[in-house]
Amino acid sequence: MPIPIGLGIGFITVPLTPSLHPGYQHWADYGVAGIFFLVGLTCLAYSAFHAYQAVVRRASDLVLTTSGIRLKGSRGRGTKVGWNELDPPYADVQEVVERQLTVVGTLLFVFSRFSAGSPIRNVTVWKLWLFASGQRRLLAKSDREDEARSMEAAAQSIVSVEEGRRYVAQAPAVPV
Repeated sequence: MPIPIGLGIGFITVPLTPSLHPGYQHWADYGVAGIFFLVGLTCLAYSAFHAYQAVVRRASDLVLTTSGIRLKGSRGRGTKVGWNELDPPYADVQEVVERQLTVVGTLLFVFSRFSAGSPIRNVTVWKLWLFASGQRRLLAKSDREDEARSMEAAAQSIVSVEEGRRYVAQAPAVPV
C-alpha cells in the first residue's frame, strides 16, 4: 500500500509545481495536469479502499477451548460458539471470485482515459465459514493464498476436534 500512496501524492503534486518542470508551463492547456491529478487521486482512493479492507479482513485468532471456539480480532471479534452448537460440516473454506478494485485495473482505467471498461476486476477470495445453530457464519475472508492455507488448517482443526468429541460421546463406557 505505500506504493499507491506515494504514487498518488507524487502524481497530484506534479501539476501543482509546473515551475519545477521547464517546458511544461502550460500543462493545464493540454489537459496533462488533469491526467496527472486524476492518476494521483485514483491511487489515493485505491489506498483508502484497501486500508479499509485491511481492517475488515484483518487476520483473526481462532482459539479452541474445552468449551468451544472463540474468535479474537477482525470481523468475528468476540464471537463464542460452544462445541454443542456446531452442525455438520462444522467448518469449511470456500473459494469464490469477487469483483474488487485493483491497482492494475485502476491504472489501466485512468491511462485509457476511462475507456478501458472498469477499474474493478475479478479476484479470488477465500472465506472461512462456521456452521452453528442452523446458521452459516463468516469467520474470516482473504484474497491472499497464505491466509487461505491458514483458514484451511483452522477449518480442519475444528472438524477434527468436533468429530473426536462426537466419537468419544458415542463410545460405549468401559468398566474399570
